[in-house]
Amino acid sequence: MHYLDTMGLLAYFILLGYIGYRSVKKVNSSADFAVAGNKITWPILFATLAASFLGGGASMGRAGQAFDHGYASCSRPVPFRLPLC
Repeated sequence: MHYLDTMGLLAYFILLGYIGYRSVKKVNSSADFAVAGNKITWPILFATLAASFLGGGASMGRAGQAFDHGYASCSRPVPFRLPLC
């Protein structure tokens, strides 16, 4: 790895640690953690649900279907339609 790659990864993990350290002070209980303190907005909620649904497994599954059955398999109805193929 190039030293710039290492520095970028190090900066990323330091930022994650800092965000986690600041966030842990705001959480009072496990119930508060589960509902994000009732402060989550609809765009963020939708983005997290869409990201969990369209993770690596979903996109790799679509690519496998397209390989086996052709691009016609991409036109099957799926929620959160994105051009995966």
